Amino acid sequence: MRPIRLLLVAAVVFATIALAGCGRGGSARDAATPTTAAATPATSATGSASPGAKPGSEAAVAAARDFLRNEVGMGELVAGGFKATGADTGQVSFRLKFSEGGQPMPAGAPQTVVRLQRYRDGWAVAGASSRNIQVSEPVRFARIASPVTVAGKASAFEGTVQVAVTEDRAGKDRAIGHGVVTGSGTEEPGPFKGRIGFTRPTAGAGWLLFTTESEADGVGVLEATALRIRFQVAEAAPLITGVTSTPALIPSAFALELPKGSGSAVVRVKATDTSKVRFLLTPTGTGTASLAKLLGEDADGSDGWALRWSYTDQPLLGHITIRAIGPSGSAEKLLGVHHPDPNE
Repeated sequence: MRPIRLLLVAAVVFATIALAGCGRGGSARDAATPTTAAATPATSATGSASPGAKPGSEAAVAAARDFLRNEVGMGELVAGGFKATGADTGQVSFRLKFSEGGQPMPAGAPQTVVRLQRYRDGWAVAGASSRNIQVSEPVRFARIASPVTVAGKASAFEGTVQVAVTEDRAGKDRAIGHGVVTGSGTEEPGPFKGRIGFTRPTAGAGWLLFTTESEADGVGVLEATALRIRFQVAEAAPLITGVTSTPALIPSAFALELPKGSGSAVVRVKATDTSKVRFLLTPTGTGTASLAKLLGEDADGSDGWALRWSYTDQPLLGHITIRAIGPSGSAEKLLGVHHPDPNE
């Protein structure tokens, strides 16, 4: 066990990065980061910098500190200084300032390294990592759906890894799910894997945040690993929005009255989120579902969905099932149909 006993809390947090100016020629990795008004990270004041000058290292440290304090929930922090990793990228390492009882945290305490990307208006947090929380699944910028599979290696007090899901919004992000997985209870990180469910998000992106907490009272979150992710957009279910026909429908009955003798009829359908429409004819009566007959199927909706039906001079009383089928399910409407007995 480590001198400081840890409880690993892996909280999956979706903090917003409003990367102002994402269309100004960032890298492909940066272009993958969703941009919303709620995503603007905190930055420090520009101080004496001249108008138009890029935000400096002080602003980067302030943005990273704000992320760890407000979104991750860490206490007072000691920054290890800004380290440039590129012309407009850098990182800052942090550790907690105080241990139990307000005692100074040892210099060798676990650290969280926050990665940042610079834009004209400020620094944006691109992620965070710690040695004791190594995440292999999902990867950064992955699109996730509920339940999301999380996997990796971690070292924690009793091996407990808690996972929470939050989504981007103005101010502090909103938690939408929580679960528990188990890593290693020793100093050597051990594997963890699990599936975490969450409610339907209203934002398009967020964070996966894994944190450890000290067992000591009042210390709270000790270190964190954060991954930027996106939510899968659920496809809408098919919806039938209109039905017309030739001969014209009887509106009050939503039915088709076929003229005497043999002939032809056309049924036209308007539907959204649909890849094909089937038309099935079922006679009226109890237990007649097995007698349903496929009249036709339209798989090309470029000019609308339609059935062109040639009927014989036979009596008929039943209904046409109009079934719109799409990637996210199906929708149905029943259209009554009657053809008189030729002997009447």
